[in-house]
Amino acid sequence: MNSNNFPLESSQFVTVNGGDRWFVAKRLQELQIPCSYSTNQPLQVQLSTPTDVIQLWSVLNLGDDKQEVLLVASVPLTKENWIPLAEGEIQAIANGRVLEVVKVK
Repeated sequence: MNSNNFPLESSQFVTVNGGDRWFVAKRLQELQIPCSYSTNQPLQVQLSTPTDVIQLWSVLNLGDDKQEVLLVASVPLTKENWIPLAEGEIQAIANGRVLEVVKVK
């Protein structure tokens, strides 16, 4: 079940202040989350789903630091590529790498 099937009661608009507006706006646009800002004005972000809220939080907490993340989920959480595990498949993962894949019957 996709969390986009659970929209918020109405779209919420939040304001993002600070010098990182351009970085945040660029990343949110890549994630297809509506946002806009004008010179010397805060970034306005439209949040329509719980996934939008999580992605905004993630972008705001990322800052300029790069991090490698391996996200494992039973349903797609973003609009990015998602590869499901086969039924009965178990993956051993360490340091961001799949070490072993086992099929359970």
